[in-house]
Amino acid sequence: GDRVLGVIGHYNSGQAAAAMEIYKDLPLIVITPTASDPALTQEGYRNFFRVNATDAAQGPYDAEFLVNDLQAQRIVVVYAQNEYGEGLRAQMVASLEKLGRPPVDVIGIEEAASTHAAVIPRIQAANPDAIFLAGYETEGYVLLPELREAGIDVTFMASDGCFLYEFID
Repeated sequence: GDRVLGVIGHYNSGQAAAAMEIYKDLPLIVITPTASDPALTQEGYRNFFRVNATDAAQGPYDAEFLVNDLQAQRIVVVYAQNEYGEGLRAQMVASLEKLGRPPVDVIGIEEAASTHAAVIPRIQAANPDAIFLAGYETEGYVLLPELREAGIDVTFMASDGCFLYEFID
């Protein structure tokens, strides 16, 4: 059929990395709107481009915003236990530590679980004034309502993985 000029995708960094092993030798332009792993850029692919920030850019920026702009003192970092969440968690924790404001707790949650109720007491015990979620909308739209139902009404900041209508709605 028609000649393919490019690919827009893939949804996450793991998928993009696997696909780039095929695409790297083809005459295609690959543009990802969401893959944020810095390693993809470091591979040196000549036909790979992204329109989003990498975790290495997002973590420091988000940490600086919480600490410098919002003056958060007690930050809990919650992360999805997947490649995306763990990579951004590492960037966020390192950035907060560099700013002299290490997180009061770092909590892993299951990806796309129907509830995160088991971690709510741990978050309450940390007494945060801000919570950062390194995860997808599938974690955000479950965790945030559960936090609010438990009376935890502090600043909630989510990573770019939550910027989908399912979470925003």
